[in-house]
Amino acid sequence: MSSVRTMIFQIVLNLNVKQICFILFLFNITSFYGQLEKDYCTEFKEESIDKLKYLETQLDQLPSPNYFSKTALISIILPEYLTYSKFKNEAEIAYLIFNYSSQNERFKTISFGPFQMQLRFINDILIKIKASKKNIKDPILRNYSASNYQYLIDNLEHLNKLSTQWEILKCFEKINVKNYSKFKDNNESLKKLIQLYNSGGFNPKINNQAFSKITCSNKSYESWCYEMKEWMLK
Repeated sequence: MSSVRTMIFQIVLNLNVKQICFILFLFNITSFYGQLEKDYCTEFKEESIDKLKYLETQLDQLPSPNYFSKTALISIILPEYLTYSKFKNEAEIAYLIFNYSSQNERFKTISFGPFQMQLRFINDILIKIKASKKNIKDPILRNYSASNYQYLIDNLEHLNKLSTQWEILKCFEKINVKNYSKFKDNNESLKKLIQLYNSGGFNPKINNQAFSKITCSNKSYESWCYEMKEWMLK
């Protein structure tokens, strides 16, 4: 176990649930009031474009998806990536580890990393990709066995990397693309993957809800995906 993870464990073990929840609450309150500033959406877009430029340099070094272009596939997670904060991510990981050490099943559904993935999601994807007998180049992902959450916790630092979450996203594409390849329009297939990634299903009442992490507009997660993709293409 790395020294960084050991340090996080020590910090977490000295906190109780209320303290960790309060820390996350403060992050959310700070974010909310920051978004009340004049013309927040314009400022958010400008900051996002800078983040997207960095993301493109990272994508250039990563392997291509099997079906979609890199730009199309990455658009699935753009609202999460562009609202991602390294500082808040550290708190989320600490909260995840705390819940795991407390034997609280909540640890499976805490989002973390640049694409804000959950351990339950990662577990499901790795199980399905193995069942489909498709190859995974990443050795840590390849060696995963069904529902071995201790293994995921031990490799949390690796799972937190952008390159690793990109590999998991590619697996997500591999598993689901056959179900939606019947659509002649790639945009319709992409729409299905966006909805599936966002909510796990296709309930319009859920998928049409405003994306709560961006408060200056009532756009849905899906709508933000399309808009942010356009920012990336400019």
